[in-house]
Amino acid sequence: HLLCAATELVLACVFVPPLTGCEMHDETGAYPLDSEAT
Repeated sequence: HLLCAATELVLACVFVPPLTGCEMHDETGAYPLDSEAT
């Protein structure tokens, strides 16, 4: 992602469902669903 601001900018990134730390990107760059994770 590329974000540009002309003034101060505060961002928060939220993953729903939350990440567990064992996620691996698939061939498209996406994370698998929890039910697909091994």
